[in-house]
Amino acid sequence: MKIMILGIQGAQFLVPTVCLLLLLSCNACESRVTSRPLIPGLHRLEIDGHILNVELATVDGTRQLGLMYRDSVSEDSGMLFIFPEAKIQRFWMKNCRIPLDIAFIDEDGKIVNVQTAVPPPPQARVFPRYPSLKPVRYVLETRAGWFEERLLGPGTVVNGFRGPRGQQIR
Repeated sequence: MKIMILGIQGAQFLVPTVCLLLLLSCNACESRVTSRPLIPGLHRLEIDGHILNVELATVDGTRQLGLMYRDSVSEDSGMLFIFPEAKIQRFWMKNCRIPLDIAFIDEDGKIVNVQTAVPPPPQARVFPRYPSLKPVRYVLETRAGWFEERLLGPGTVVNGFRGPRGQQIR
């Protein structure tokens, strides 16, 4: 009889403990999926369930260089440009070798407009500008077609668009 009582008491303790451990492990898995980049050194964005691992361009030098001189951009990667203040942003494709999608993102994380930019011919002296439709601080470049293939456009929310906490913007 005493063995049965100890067994019931042990089970009463064991069930809540197992449930708590399962809950904690699920939360740990969920936070790992939503907050950490797949590739160290990159920042993770989520757009309508689609994940992008992006380089950050937060200072003049990296913003000016952008994705110039690259021969490719992998499927779910790109570059997030973060500017010190919101204004009409105008991008160009000088020294770019690959076509890109350029998404302009407002202070609320909503895409204002997306433009597909094409590389100019090597002999070009004049470069088209690809502007935002309204003042923005955030611009995301991906490989051309990324947004259209996923049916994403103006009004779509970008999660993680402000960059990591404490990031210096100059």
